[in-house]
Amino acid sequence: MREDVQKTEDKTPIVGDIPLVGRLFRTNVDQHIKRNLVIFVTARITPAGSGIQRRGRRGGGLATAGMPEVPAYKK
Repeated sequence: MREDVQKTEDKTPIVGDIPLVGRLFRTNVDQHIKRNLVIFVTARITPAGSGIQRRGRRGGGLATAGMPEVPAYKK
C-alpha cells in the first residue's frame, strides 16, 4: 500500500502575494493518492510421472519429473 500527498497552491498573480489581503486570492489544496499492489499466486499440484518438465539440479538443464538425470557422455 502506498500513499502520496501532493500540495498545490493556486494564486492570482501579484494580488496573491500581498500580505493579509493576498489570502483572499490564494488557495492551498492537499491531494491524497492511494495505490494498492495485489499479487495473486496459484499453486498447481500434478501427479508424479505425468510428463511435466522441471528444471534439473545440475547444469540448469531440463529433466522429466520423476526421472533421474543421465550424463550426456560415457567415460
